[in-house]
Order: sequence, then structure tokens, then C-alpha cells
Amino acid sequence: MLVSRLLRKPALCGLARLGGDLVRFEACTDLVTKMQARAASSSHMITADSDHSEVNQIPVQYDVPRQVLVERLDPGDEGSWMEGEELLDLHPDVWGVYPRIDIIHQNVLWQKDYSTVNYNHTKSVKEMIYTYGGGAKPWPQKGTGRARQGSRRAPQWVNGGKVHGPRGPRPLYYMLPYHLRVYGLTHTLSVKFVQDDLHVVSDLELATPDPEQLLSLATARGWSESVLFVDTEDEFPENVTAATEQIPYMNLMPVYGLNVSSMIRHQTLVLTKRAVERITEKLLFALNRSDAGGWKSRLSKNGPAEIKLKMEKHRPVV
Repeated sequence: MLVSRLLRKPALCGLARLGGDLVRFEACTDLVTKMQARAASSSHMITADSDHSEVNQIPVQYDVPRQVLVERLDPGDEGSWMEGEELLDLHPDVWGVYPRIDIIHQNVLWQKDYSTVNYNHTKSVKEMIYTYGGGAKPWPQKGTGRARQGSRRAPQWVNGGKVHGPRGPRPLYYMLPYHLRVYGLTHTLSVKFVQDDLHVVSDLELATPDPEQLLSLATARGWSESVLFVDTEDEFPENVTAATEQIPYMNLMPVYGLNVSSMIRHQTLVLTKRAVERITEKLLFALNRSDAGGWKSRLSKNGPAEIKLKMEKHRPVV
């Protein structure tokens, strides 16, 4: 029995090639009836006639204000790390956008390639002659009966120069558009928040520089092995610096160095309260900036007087 790939239902009759001959076939009527009854009775199939009213009852999960608990990195002997702390409001344009995996992927590829230099290099005919010699004509033009040759370093000779080989060093540098770089940060931060891999602490002070204490704190809170600590300044407290130096998968980073690739490589992202405020301030400025009268508008006399970020007009609701 043949089944139509477009209609997804059995063909009742038709022609089939069997051994080089065309043979007429007819489907079994009882089998077709059983297949239709089984398809109608299956509850997991979604068709155009299905009821989709429950889908519209799902609440909007994006573009709404978020809240996160401000923890204490090292509670000490005072008690739990959650006691006496506050809830911090997060702006939805930075921490609650609909994640675009393609934008995050473009940022990861850009960070991998823009600092890469391809050093592959092959010598041309002139470079081979200058380095190894062999530029003289191997035999006279006429009278020998052999094909004419101008040099033993010609491309058709063994150990000759290469014509269209790589001519390194060649940098792979390119600049990703500004709006994609901004969206890469907001979408990655939103993904970290949704996956419960984003944690906010009041500060990064530790009681001792012992790395075992930091590992025990991370295990007690359910953090993963790879943790990225972010603060506003590039000078971190002495104890947390000494503790993370002995743990290769726990690193420190200031706000001005925060990037998509580092957030992807570390599963858990730990921010201080002031780092969250600084990131929100910088990204909101980048999302709503306009360079009217600046150097960008003077690049072209016929260009726009105001440059706006390419915002997404339509976001799917899940």
C-alpha cells in the first residue's frame, strides 16, 4: 500500500512499477478504515480543527518586570544567606526580553573570529627562487626536443611555487553591527535569568581565602562548577581573589569586560547589586541612544539626523 507524502493518507488505487512493469494496485478497504479510525481516536494529534483556546490563556512571560533576591555571599555565623536581604527589581528591557538564539550565536562567532589571525602562507614562484634558487632556465628553448621551461620553480614542477595558496598572515577581524552587540548582551542576560543561573549578591567579601570555603558555598546554593563573578571595579576583595586563583573554573570580571562568550562558557553568573545597576544603566542607554548632531550624522549630508537602534517590533508570546 502506498501512502501519499503530502496528504498523509493511503492511496486507494494507482500504478506501481514492479520488475520493470507497471502493475495496477488497490488498497485494502478494511485496512484504510482501521487507519482512519486510529488517527481520529488519537488524542495527541493537533489539527486545524483542534481547540486552541487554552494557548491564549498562557500568561505573557516576557517584557514584564522581574525580581531577584539579593543574597549574601558569605553569611558567616549570622545564619542563612537569604535572611534579611531584599528583592531587587530588574528592568524588563534588559533582563526580560524574548531570547534570540541566533543573535547570541552571532556574538559568539564574532568574539571567536575577530581576534584570530590566519598565519598559513605558501611561497610564490618569485619567493621560491629568492629563497632556494632555481630561477635559471633548465635547458635551451629549442633543439632538445623537450617542452620549453622557464624555471625549475614553476608551479607545474615538483617543489615549485604555489599560485593560489594562502597568503598569510590574514586577520579574520570584522565588526558586528552595534545593535547586534547590544542585543547579544540583553538576550544572554535574559537567558541566564530564565534558566535560574543568575544570582545577585550584596558584595564579594569572604571570611577566608580558602578555596574550599568558596566551593562549599557554591555547592550549598546549588551553583554549577563554572562560576563568573562580576563587579563594577576591576580590583576585587583580597580573599575572593586568592580563592578563585586556585580554582580554574571560577573567574572574576569587571562590568566593562562582560561579554557574551564569557557568560556562555560559565554556567552560573554571580553579580553584585551595584553591578546589576551599572549593567542596567549602560544597556538602557544603548537601547535608547540617539546620535543626533554627533559625528555619525556628519558622515553623510543626506543621512539621517537621528540614528535609532533597530528594535524588534514583534516578539512572539509563549
